[in-house]
Amino acid sequence: MEETLALALAASASEERSERSRPPGPRAAPWLVIPHGEGKKDQAFYNLSEPNIRTCQKFIPEMSGKSYWQKPSHQGWLVMLCDDDDYDYKADSIPPNCNFGDCFLWNPVTLETIQLPNLLDWLNKSDQYKILDCVLSSPPKSSNPDDDSMVFFLFERLDERDEQVLVFCRHGEDKQWRTKELTGYILNDGLRNYVVSLLCFKGKLYGMCLNFWHLEIEIQLGPKDDDVDGKTLSIRSFKVSNNTFFPLMGGEFFNVGVHYVESCDELFTIDIFYNRRSYSKIVISIQVLRLDFSLMAWEKVKSFGDHVLFLGKNTKSSCSAAELGLTRGCLYYTLPKDQSLYKFEVEDNGFTVILPCMTLPTPWFSADWMMMPTTVRLDFSKMVWVKVESLGKHMLFISNTSSLSAIAPDSRMENKIYFARLHGEEILFYSLDTGSYHCLGSRHSAKDFYDTTERLNCTWIEPNWLGTTEQELDWLSI
Repeated sequence: MEETLALALAASASEERSERSRPPGPRAAPWLVIPHGEGKKDQAFYNLSEPNIRTCQKFIPEMSGKSYWQKPSHQGWLVMLCDDDDYDYKADSIPPNCNFGDCFLWNPVTLETIQLPNLLDWLNKSDQYKILDCVLSSPPKSSNPDDDSMVFFLFERLDERDEQVLVFCRHGEDKQWRTKELTGYILNDGLRNYVVSLLCFKGKLYGMCLNFWHLEIEIQLGPKDDDVDGKTLSIRSFKVSNNTFFPLMGGEFFNVGVHYVESCDELFTIDIFYNRRSYSKIVISIQVLRLDFSLMAWEKVKSFGDHVLFLGKNTKSSCSAAELGLTRGCLYYTLPKDQSLYKFEVEDNGFTVILPCMTLPTPWFSADWMMMPTTVRLDFSKMVWVKVESLGKHMLFISNTSSLSAIAPDSRMENKIYFARLHGEEILFYSLDTGSYHCLGSRHSAKDFYDTTERLNCTWIEPNWLGTTEQELDWLSI
């Protein structure tokens, strides 16, 4: 196929997991996750696709006692951090033998983990620095030596607000974190700037700030020697105009939280205005702006269109309103130390309160979102990943060591993804028509591929040897 197909549905860990210790399967909307129990050991899950199910309780070792970050550029992967110094990570954590400060990437569908350098040195400076944000530039390709996926943390010094440090690494290559001071880049027009968010949009990394000036951050390659890896960060400032006005607050004293969310090829900023006396728990008003790339200016949003945006403490996501059965887009957001979920509709400036879980054992903690990996393709004209609704007459073959695509020789085989996994003795495949997993030669149907097995070193091959017969070369029809 002319377009590159990237699948975040690689083969998963082969070990058996109990139902309670497995994440729920992918849905049209991200899952709302509410940690609870000592050390955030357990998790309650809620999904807007199934609004009446409020009893999904889990104990997922990869999530217990950890903070995590996820954004659209991650394509379902999470950046996990063991940051609770009172939690016993060696007792039941995955990956095994975790320690305070350990950091790793995790795919909640395949259960694959990829170790990153330890962040202990930075966590030990918690009286000096705090983490403001984190982003994964692109989903990792664990079997590809040319994988350029990188993880970026944004740290802020507590006693001087304008001192910010970018801490970053490339997984599989860097044995320790590298750093880049941002302080010299965030002063423009005589104003002290402040990076509030990191995001990867259309293949580039941005540091989004509070005022008109923002940062574009690019990896540059130079000559290598024995001591230098040849990679440096190039940073430039760029300006985005904003002629919008804050909404009237009726004389209230307020604080404002500024958030940036990407959705397909659109970039939004969400300004949430809080009552200053409520410590970010009482929302007075919300203003949503969209970036007009032709003018490089923010414009006020009067309708979300088909965009549904999700905003959490450390996570941001988006999906299609039509896929959720909604007639128009909206914003779902959470508040600190609050079990409720809030919905904002920009057309009528309306707010709705949703109670995702009726009762939770104490202690419970602030909720966040988790979007499960799906099938996506690269739109080269816009350089953005878009969700695949149909493969048409194509079929894909996926394993740990190989991936193939072909035109299906039979209509029963098209629009499907075949895995190197078995349910019993039957090959597992995913149908984009039904949105479920099935097996060749049986009536098995499921929303996930648990209770299936992966054969180690199993791979797909496409015969193409010289001297074979025409029938042998037409292997898809055999």
